[in-house]
Amino acid sequence: MQASDVARDVAALQAVLIRALRDELAESDPVRFAEAVEQLVEAIGAIQAAAMEAHVQTRSRELESQAHTDPLTGLGNLRALQRQLAILLDVYKRYKHPFGLLLMDIDGLKRVNDSFGHQAGDRVLMQVAMSLRRSIRSVDTAARIGGDEFCVLLPEQDLQSAAKLAARLATAVEEEVASPGDPGVSVSIGVAAVPEHGDEAEALIDTADRAMYRAKAAGAGIALGDPPGTQVTAEEATT
Repeated sequence: MQASDVARDVAALQAVLIRALRDELAESDPVRFAEAVEQLVEAIGAIQAAAMEAHVQTRSRELESQAHTDPLTGLGNLRALQRQLAILLDVYKRYKHPFGLLLMDIDGLKRVNDSFGHQAGDRVLMQVAMSLRRSIRSVDTAARIGGDEFCVLLPEQDLQSAAKLAARLATAVEEEVASPGDPGVSVSIGVAAVPEHGDEAEALIDTADRAMYRAKAAGAGIALGDPPGTQVTAEEATT
């Protein structure tokens, strides 16, 4: 119900109550009638103010959710990912709680778009998002951060545990996503983790991105981020 509907209903109720008071008190006790009307107006005003405040809060939450949600898949967007990543990094720096990061790219989406149109490609993206939701834990965060790129944050997971989940996600996408035509779609996943790859957002994402390129160069699959100081460039990874 909208705030305007509440205001209209409350105003109608006020009119009914004032009419009832008038019929009962207006002639026999005008002083009591005036006092009752004054109290009624104050109460109605308080109800309307509370309804408006609740509406504003609800609308603010809706706008906040829209600002952090990818409209196609319903997953978080880049802004949501950045916010959650900053939280996890802060928790690590304070309490040394590790976490993993998976950077994923859909292999074959361009072929689907070119051969069957962008609506078919959008259906693939939505299916990948559903597969991610089914495969991750409730504490994990999945986000679509680009056209065919997704990212998953895994609290309390080290590099090897994150790699196991990456393998499970890759299998789930291959088995669950129905792609038009052959071959089907798959994903390339780069795996990074804190503290294994440092504790700064840019370096962590860069490590996962380089690993993802290596996985893609190998024909889809999973690649772990290189130890700090040993990374190669994305161009080198694809040669």
